[in-house]
Amino acid sequence: FFLPTISYLLTVNNMLSNIIICCGYLVLFIALIWILITLIYTQLWAAYICFKGSKSFFFASLFYPLTVRNRIFIFYSFARLGDDLIDEYSSNEEQQIIHL
Repeated sequence: FFLPTISYLLTVNNMLSNIIICCGYLVLFIALIWILITLIYTQLWAAYICFKGSKSFFFASLFYPLTVRNRIFIFYSFARLGDDLIDEYSSNEEQQIIHL
């Protein structure tokens, strides 16, 4: 029967440790890529909302530096979506009142 030697056990243990470490790095890499894609998508989405909502505001904000512009786009899209939600809620109430 086979009795594994200590050097064999250390080699197997070392291989498992390396595999676990590599998997950890892979998970970290995937998480960083996901965060980067999310940030890029958020910036593009905010710029699209700004462009769709007000073309003059969008083109005027292009004169700002990129970091300021991205923050402006995000703030504008947040305010614009809130305004759209309120307007939609108000129009639904008005339609219900008209139907009564």
